[in-house]
Amino acid sequence: MISVVLAGSVAWTETPRAEKLFSSYVPLHVTLEAPFDDLLDQLRHTPTYSTTTYSVMGTLSYTDPNVGAVHLRNVEVSGRGNTNFTVGQCEFPKLKLKFGAVKERPSGSLFDGMNSLKIGTHCGEGPNDVLSPRWGRLQNENSPIREAFAYRLLEALHVPTLKARPVRISYVNVKTTTTTETAPGLAARPTTLVRSAMFLEGDRHAESRFGAHGQYTEDTFGSADTRLAPADSARLAFAEALIGNFDWCLRFFPSDTYRCDGRHALWNVLAFKRPDGTAVPVPYDFDLAGIVTGHHRWFASVFNQAFAPGASEAALEVLAQLQRTRTLFTRAQLDAVRAEFMTHKDEAYRVLTEAQLDDAGRRNAAAHLDAFYAVIESDERFYLPVLVDNTPIYLDARRKKHACKNAVAPRGTPVSAAGDTRDGMQAVVVLDALWEWAPPRVCDAVHSGSVWVAASSISSDYPR
Repeated sequence: MISVVLAGSVAWTETPRAEKLFSSYVPLHVTLEAPFDDLLDQLRHTPTYSTTTYSVMGTLSYTDPNVGAVHLRNVEVSGRGNTNFTVGQCEFPKLKLKFGAVKERPSGSLFDGMNSLKIGTHCGEGPNDVLSPRWGRLQNENSPIREAFAYRLLEALHVPTLKARPVRISYVNVKTTTTTETAPGLAARPTTLVRSAMFLEGDRHAESRFGAHGQYTEDTFGSADTRLAPADSARLAFAEALIGNFDWCLRFFPSDTYRCDGRHALWNVLAFKRPDGTAVPVPYDFDLAGIVTGHHRWFASVFNQAFAPGASEAALEVLAQLQRTRTLFTRAQLDAVRAEFMTHKDEAYRVLTEAQLDDAGRRNAAAHLDAFYAVIESDERFYLPVLVDNTPIYLDARRKKHACKNAVAPRGTPVSAAGDTRDGMQAVVVLDALWEWAPPRVCDAVHSGSVWVAASSISSDYPR
């Protein structure tokens, strides 16, 4: 039974009411007119991770039941996303809207008070069971609807994040004389393309909503152990585990290299500045999360399915990230955040019931929720056996053959229930929750079979 009271941070603070746009989760129908041929042609020639931006001017229209037809003109339309523009990823990449003068918006507009807005697009026209090469995106209009659900789910669980709303967009391609060639995203298509999408709150408005002033960057953030309250850090880590997201990182301590190899202090996590110098961590960008994509292309090269025979990929990925939190927080902190998420369990499942998801998306979301709560609600399932020391791993009980080069499993690595035991050694299956042997540091023995470790190094009493 979990009974620890959350301490060290306010779990959720009431914030100013969001704009009317995000006061509902009912899909909104809008029309966006712009020279998309021109825009997409320029974006597909943009190098990956380029900071160069190209934009076109457009008009956003919708029908308001109170004021009638609304036309927001002089809207700047640009692309966004670090990898969306590369070949094989999104033929119709994510977009950003920047609005013109306030005076051009009629009183009572859904977009009052907004300077900018993000659009999660349909990306492409692929089937649900085929992901894009390398990064593994779902390339169809189920993707943004599933991603909007992920934001709504975290909001119900009182995890600070951005506001999102499903939308149905009619993209009207306005031809220009400057277009040199037809972009793949609109080739052989009618002038108007109607697809499901997602509106996502702009950073500046979210910053204001959380009572923050500015953001920390990779260069100014430092690490979570000094910048964030432990409860905030733990809540973030649990949230990312729940949605099966691995496309993020937060430097928890100065030497932390998990997932980001020390290159980034922040990745797909905003750090809004509080007046006292601490930060509010706000996760975002979930289009590569398992709850959206359904599976990950890299799964077999990181996790050994034999660790939990019969478990789904979603269950194993959720479990791995939850187990990693045991290397970051005290037992009291872990039990506190477990209790917090348990408090909102009914709300989470209510959101799932009410969500307008495709059938496969609903099953996948349920698999993530079920896996998450099955682990956190049980001490036995949460505090699995792990290696409590940095432990050499071998192919044999006599310690003659190392499992692979530099075969030392880091402290906190989960291992399966006891197998064969010989001469103080135990055969186990390792769950590489800390990504010690993720590509390019591959260890076939860890990913495909069992290994031998000193039995004395295994304990469920971690952290103590």
